[in-house]
Amino acid sequence: MATNKTRNQHSRKRFLLSLVLAASGVFSHLAPADLNKGITAYRNGDFEVAYAEFLGAAVTGDTKAQYMLGSMHEDGLGVNRDDSAAARWYKRAATHDPPEPEAQLALAYLYLEGRGIGVDAERAATLFKAAATSRKPQPEAMNAIGALYARGRGVERSVTEAIKWYRRAAHLGHADGMYNLATAYHRGQGITASVSQALTWYRRAALKWHVPSQINLAYIYAQGYSGDGREVKVNYVKAYAWLRLAAATGNNTAEENLEILKNRMTDQERAKGNQHLEALTKELPLRQGASRNER
Repeated sequence: MATNKTRNQHSRKRFLLSLVLAASGVFSHLAPADLNKGITAYRNGDFEVAYAEFLGAAVTGDTKAQYMLGSMHEDGLGVNRDDSAAARWYKRAATHDPPEPEAQLALAYLYLEGRGIGVDAERAATLFKAAATSRKPQPEAMNAIGALYARGRGVERSVTEAIKWYRRAAHLGHADGMYNLATAYHRGQGITASVSQALTWYRRAALKWHVPSQINLAYIYAQGYSGDGREVKVNYVKAYAWLRLAAATGNNTAEENLEILKNRMTDQERAKGNQHLEALTKELPLRQGASRNER
C-alpha cells in the first residue's frame, strides 16, 4: 500500500496562487494597484517585475504581497532561492492581525522541515491548526495536522484526531485527505473498516489524478476483497483501467503492475479495460501538462 505522499511544493504553489487570484478578483477595488500588477506579472511569468510590485505592496503591510514574496524566495522565482528570506516574509504575513492563512500554511512547512528556520514541530502544528480554522480554512492544513496527529509529531499521537482532520480535508475536496481517509477505512485504523467507504474515497481522490489512490483502487479490484460484510469480486477490467491512468503519469509502480496484470488478462478483458478507461477519462479533469489525447 502507498503511504502518505511527500508534499509537492510546486503543486501547493499553484493551489495557493489560485486563492490569491480569486480573492483579488472579488476585492479588486480594495487591493493596492501594485499588488494587482504583481499578480498579473506573476501570471505572465515576468517574475522580476512581479517581485518589485509585491515588494512595494508588502512594505505597506499587504499580507498577500508578503506571502507572495515569501513564495518567490522559497521557489527562486525572480530572486535567488532563499528559505530564510521566505520564512521572514511568511512570518510577517502569518503574524499580522488578521493573519494570512496561506502564509501560516507555508510557514508551518518550513518549521516542520527546518528550512530557513529552526525545526519546531509544535510550532508547525499550531500554524497548521490556525490555517485550518482560519477565515479561509485551508484543506491542505487540515490534512497536514491530521498527519501530525497520526505520527505523534508536534502533538500527542491520536488516530481519532487524525481521522477527524482527514475527514474535514476530504469533504472539502483535498485529494490527500481523501486518500488518507480511504486508507484508514481500508485498514480499519482508528475507524471501523469499510471497503465501501474506502472505495468511495479512493475513487474520489483518483478522479483528481491522485496516483496512489488510483493504484490502491487497482489493487483492490485485482486482488478482490472479503470482509466487514462486503465482498468485492476480482475485476481485472477495472484494475487495468485504473493502472493505465496511473501509468500515464510515469509512475513506475503502476507501470510494473500493469505489465503483470496484462499477462493475466485475456484479449477480451484488455479490450473491455480500454473501454472502461475511455469512460473514466470523461470524468477526469485535464491532467496538468497533458492533452486529453495524451491520456
